[in-house]
Amino acid sequence: MKIISDPAVLSEDFWGKRERPSGTGYTSRSVSHVKYYAYLTASSLYRKNLLYCDVVSRYRLLPRHRFWLIRPDFLSLRLCLDGSELVHYDGKKYRMEPGDLMIFRPFHDYEYATGEEGFCEKLSLTMKGTALPEILQNSGLSKIFYLKLNDVSFFASAHAQLEALLRTEGLPDLERCAGLCMELLQALSRRAPEMNCPQKLLEIRQYIEQHTLKEASLEKLSAEFGLSASGISHLFRKHLNCSVREYAIRSRMERARVLMLEQGFSCKEAASEIGYSNQFNFSSEFKKYYGKSPRDFMREVEPE
Repeated sequence: MKIISDPAVLSEDFWGKRERPSGTGYTSRSVSHVKYYAYLTASSLYRKNLLYCDVVSRYRLLPRHRFWLIRPDFLSLRLCLDGSELVHYDGKKYRMEPGDLMIFRPFHDYEYATGEEGFCEKLSLTMKGTALPEILQNSGLSKIFYLKLNDVSFFASAHAQLEALLRTEGLPDLERCAGLCMELLQALSRRAPEMNCPQKLLEIRQYIEQHTLKEASLEKLSAEFGLSASGISHLFRKHLNCSVREYAIRSRMERARVLMLEQGFSCKEAASEIGYSNQFNFSSEFKKYYGKSPRDFMREVEPE
């Protein structure tokens, strides 16, 4: 995966003059140029499961393909096998290459398009279930969006088993589906950098997440944990692929989202709770992270 800094990439106004959809439900827009080898959806009976695979697909993106998902209510796992794909997720743009697995969390908008090669071979599956949020949180997968898989065989095997399961006629095997999904998430969790990072880094991360009111400067962290500023910066870059400041902002913005959506905080109250004395600065940072202002964000999720 490579970070894209060129502002021209994926910059075209995808919506044109049409009004962006409102409401709380999932919706999407596409310019579809894709060849499907397989596309299977789960029976409605699977919805009884605490965890289940909703869609399994194998496909090839063709030139000029483009897709935008708004408020998806599912976890999406997308593995690039060949070619490349351009992705816009959580305010940043990336180029997916062979072996790259994207982990798109529920209710996070994202956009993707065919890369420069003019094609992209993909394995993709989506998961749902009432237990999914807690599983993602406890596994460490809620904090990452990307894994580099040097060996994709375990993912390809799980994908093939889930595809075969959804092809099966008759009553669905609910326990088998949940088990395969859980095994795959556990396998990904073991490969997640957040689960394998040094103990000192885990302590610094926990400190940042528990002290959103305080500025997480390298100097303060260095004094608190007895490491050099350059050493701390290196730990974050090596294991989390971000700077200390980027991680602190992410922690603050995720906290703000929970405060407003789940605890009924106003924009001003959420800003104060996570340490922003200036509401304008908070709104600006929130828009950079989520792609929309706090007011627009809340307007979209409020019941009509």
